[in-house]
Amino acid sequence: SWAEALAVMMVVGTAWTGIATHLWQEYSRYQAAAVENSGNLARGFGENVNRTIEGVDQALKVLRNAYQANPDSFDLKKLVPANETVMGLTLQFATVDTKGLLNRSNLPFTPGIDLSDREHVKVQFDMPQDELFISKPVLGRVSKKWSIQFTRKLYSASGAVDGVIVVSLDPYYLSRFYESLEIGSGAIVLAGLKDGIVRARAPLTDDAIGASLSAENLQRILNGKTNGTYRYKSNRDGIERIYSFWRLDNSGLAVIVGLAVDDVFAQHRQDVKYYAGVGAGLTALTVLAGILISRSRQRLVESRSRLSATLENISQGIIMVDADGHVQVINRRVIELLEIPERFAHGEQSFRTVLEWQKSQGEFGDKPAPDVDIHTLGMPGRNGPSMYERTRPNGTEIEVRTQVLEDGGAVRTYTDITDRKRTEQALARSRDAAEAAFKTRSA
Repeated sequence: SWAEALAVMMVVGTAWTGIATHLWQEYSRYQAAAVENSGNLARGFGENVNRTIEGVDQALKVLRNAYQANPDSFDLKKLVPANETVMGLTLQFATVDTKGLLNRSNLPFTPGIDLSDREHVKVQFDMPQDELFISKPVLGRVSKKWSIQFTRKLYSASGAVDGVIVVSLDPYYLSRFYESLEIGSGAIVLAGLKDGIVRARAPLTDDAIGASLSAENLQRILNGKTNGTYRYKSNRDGIERIYSFWRLDNSGLAVIVGLAVDDVFAQHRQDVKYYAGVGAGLTALTVLAGILISRSRQRLVESRSRLSATLENISQGIIMVDADGHVQVINRRVIELLEIPERFAHGEQSFRTVLEWQKSQGEFGDKPAPDVDIHTLGMPGRNGPSMYERTRPNGTEIEVRTQVLEDGGAVRTYTDITDRKRTEQALARSRDAAEAAFKTRSA
């Protein structure tokens, strides 16, 4: 019928709506988790970079103070031997004179190398204040390696600017450290805020150090708050990631952590396939169930009719009660045998209501009803024995039997035993008379 077809469509539609809603909520949860995780990583790496910068800057200040205290006896190679590093990052310690010429290094070098054109040297002579400067990656003229330069002004004993002190750090050290972290196909980048040039990156490629962020992403980092999130497909490796950044404004750097979208939603994609299969199976089962229900409906109606006819025509009264004490079935014979109102045969009634009505009519005399509580029906040792007999006020003898069901409900039957009782009494009287006559003859 149209009603059944509509019901099937509603069930299928509800199922698919539920599946779609669940998958969307799951997608949102995975995305929110990725944003939170990448943000926490960016902040954690940012704090790590800050500590590294503070450690390097402290080393610069200590060496500068040693120089200022006694410039003539300042021996950089003795103070920081070539095999010593700061946090595993240092490639070289050096000083540059006021002409921009290299005059000291803890590595073997040729004095007089001109570094006056290097940004990290020029900036110290050009700016009036004493500040730490962090360069973009440059190829060292002494170390012959890519390095990031940390510089500060060098002061003479009189307090005049006497050159620049330099620490060269290995950008690949941070990159290798980042690569050791388990973030799947993710990426970690340390880049400058002013120039957008990458200082460290994982995964590390040959051209990663010194590359530039896209203008679009640099603008995202510079606009708004010191931290944020965006989604972007990398031009370098073609991987789409959810990126979170943390700006280190005091150092002019930004830490960017990206988690690959494929990694973030890997479980979600599996769930989509699983629930699509579940939905298809449920659709097929619902349609099949609709067909079977339609075919069995008539048989069920016929079966109920036969059951109703059977219950209404048997000689016993039957009441079926569920675990909550509600009457589920009450046949015509109960109405007749117990003389209870017709209304109890229709609608949902409480078994207690039926018993209370009987009590109000004096059904049990002055004695309390033995079966008021449905939960004690048929339980030995309590107030509801599984079988007992009683005499109704009209003289009818009835036998009451109760069978408690596994689900907590019960079936109670009422049998009219008046004739049987009379026959038993007559037989008893006949037996007693025969015994008395036998005793008289014997005497």
